[in-house]
Amino acid sequence: MKQKNDISTINLTTKKGNTLSLFFNAHTNTLVVDLVHANEKGGSEIVRMVLDEDKLLAHCEPAIDIPAPKRKTPVEWCASTGVQVLDPDGWRHQSPSWETPITWDMFLSRFNESTVRIVDKEKYLLHKHLFR
Repeated sequence: MKQKNDISTINLTTKKGNTLSLFFNAHTNTLVVDLVHANEKGGSEIVRMVLDEDKLLAHCEPAIDIPAPKRKTPVEWCASTGVQVLDPDGWRHQSPSWETPITWDMFLSRFNESTVRIVDKEKYLLHKHLFR
């Protein structure tokens, strides 16, 4: 992908030798699509579409509803996963605080930097396997 004057550009060639060019301007949130087709006489025919993401999606319903990642406080994660944080080093200089609900990935990264004890190994391994 090339970027010039805040416009990102991608050029692709199809199997039939046509050219597909995409131009995206992040400031105006505009996507321009050019399809250049070489006609039988050696000239080029251009089909250009200017797409506005908001207008394109205004009538759409989400195809699937993706739930937000589950958040729990570290105490709740510990209880549900069979672990105990003895010294919360992973929370010492990082936000969010120990009382703030966080995702499993956030908990695991801070957990790995802390002094911990696995209280229920089967419960911990099952939970770790389910959420990797």
